[in-house]
Amino acid sequence: MTEQTRIQELEGENAQLRKQLEQQERDNTALRAQLEQLQRELEEWKRGHRTRPRRARHRCTGVDGKQPGGKPGHVGHGRPYRGEAEAEREAHHSQEHCPRCGQHVVPTGECMTQYVEELVPARRRVVAHRQYGYFCPGCQHEGVAPLPPELGPAPKLDVSVQAEVVSLHYE
Repeated sequence: MTEQTRIQELEGENAQLRKQLEQQERDNTALRAQLEQLQRELEEWKRGHRTRPRRARHRCTGVDGKQPGGKPGHVGHGRPYRGEAEAEREAHHSQEHCPRCGQHVVPTGECMTQYVEELVPARRRVVAHRQYGYFCPGCQHEGVAPLPPELGPAPKLDVSVQAEVVSLHYE
């Protein structure tokens, strides 16, 4: 390849790059105009929609004037579960990899059971979620496999039951 043809190729690439740059500058100008318009609309909307001031929260008291709940250190009062005999279905949850370091874990044989009630139309079903323990030899971490995130941090009722309760409350 001669020097003359190489120069012509570079000039062609240069012209193409200039065209691309001009197109990007036009796009940037259009986008800046659109951004300014949206910012003006947002400011207009903010001026028209004022937030309400928060009211001070008062402390809830029962009928007799006492605070709700039991005394500190006493056993809580929750819904009694009949447990194993009542569970119709079991869901098993185990960890294969450590959530901290990602290494394979060793099962410990420990098992924790969380009972979650589901609403099936016209009847109730209890599901036993088995969470198996594990030990990570890499980072010396010992833990229990987590429940699916859609159940929440400490589930007693399934998501469908919670949705039904909310809908019955507001309808």
